[in-house]
Amino acid sequence: MKPDASLDIFFRVGFEPHLVVFTDISYKGGEPTWKVWNFGDGTYSRSMGKKEIHIYQKPGKYYVSLKTGNSAGFDMDKDIVKVYKYPLPG
Repeated sequence: MKPDASLDIFFRVGFEPHLVVFTDISYKGGEPTWKVWNFGDGTYSRSMGKKEIHIYQKPGKYYVSLKTGNSAGFDMDKDIVKVYKYPLPG
């Protein structure tokens, strides 16, 4: 049975530099033998852990995804992280 990918994002919106905690909350389907975390800023991780921490250095709208798979197939979950320019005192 293929995995059923599902991700959760803690601190989905914030100011630069912005630390985000991603959690793999997949619980249905088969056990994955591989994972690819795409942070939407050109960086990836192939960690098999349940949590990933990533820091966004620039403002923007980032399309993130978690893709999991095994010999039966793969699945992907997507979400968005928004990072704003830190307001300067004025």
